Amino acid sequence: MSAPLAATASLELLQLGAGLTIVALVTLYVGKRNVRVWADWRRRWAASPDDAPPDDAAPDEGSADDVPSRDGADESPRWPSSPPPDNPPVAPATAPVRARYAPDTFALVAEHVDQTQRLAFAEARVQRALDALPLDRWVVQRFALVAGHRIPFLILGETGVFALWAITYRPQWSDPQYVSDIAANVKRRLPAYPGPVNVGLCGVLKPDIKPRFWYRTGDGGGSWILGVDWLIPWIEHFGPQHGLNTKDLDRFRQLATPDWSRPVAPVPPGIPIIDAHAPNAE
Repeated sequence: MSAPLAATASLELLQLGAGLTIVALVTLYVGKRNVRVWADWRRRWAASPDDAPPDDAAPDEGSADDVPSRDGADESPRWPSSPPPDNPPVAPATAPVRARYAPDTFALVAEHVDQTQRLAFAEARVQRALDALPLDRWVVQRFALVAGHRIPFLILGETGVFALWAITYRPQWSDPQYVSDIAANVKRRLPAYPGPVNVGLCGVLKPDIKPRFWYRTGDGGGSWILGVDWLIPWIEHFGPQHGLNTKDLDRFRQLATPDWSRPVAPVPPGIPIIDAHAPNAE
């Protein structure tokens, strides 16, 4: 190819490339302009939902989701369910809640509930200590009701029979005699048992108190007072002289199993007999 022909071809190629570049720039400008116009329309429609286009409407080119905001964040339009109110309602201020009754209205009942919760704590601590007794050689009955009195722990095993109370306070002089009288009701219901019913007041706030027998002259009774850390050694120190063996305990468990055909034992007035009409066991 001669030099003049080569120069002519190069010039034509340059002109063609310049023309294609101009066409591309014009197309890009028009496309972006259409997208911005469509985005402006959608914003106006969002402000006036009655004039909003149908769901299947779409722009000829591009998408409003493709239009970047000035700060580079996505500025996709959202169709509101209703136009925002000019003056949004303000929630009324909530008045502070005040007590309806005087502070001392429930004070007396609260004292009893307080004592109940402390007593439940003490009894749970004593129960954990009694869990160390072997199950095959001991029976621990909670909340035994005897002659209308609640005995928190009625214990039978290889060193005898025990009635035990958990306490959270320093015993008064009348307490040993009181629990001794309750334990006497258990003893009267063991006519052929030669041993005593050993009575204990077990403290949990001072668990290291060594066992001592307390009584008041002229009362005719008394009880042991001890800390919970001494509970198992105190039970074991009585020895096997009046203890129950495994056969005795098996027989007791069998007799103590609920039997709905057995007549209900009489209780003092004021204690409801809730199982008086219980169905017979099948």
